[in-house]
Amino acid sequence: MDVNDNAGIQNERVALEFIASKLAPTSEMNVVPFQ
Repeated sequence: MDVNDNAGIQNERVALEFIASKLAPTSEMNVVPFQ
């Protein structure tokens, strides 16, 4: 049970970090040209 719960938490973190890392570069690329 604990292993499954930890795995779920890790998966959520990985997903959030993946989304954040994917959005951040896109935002920088969109913002830099306007500056």
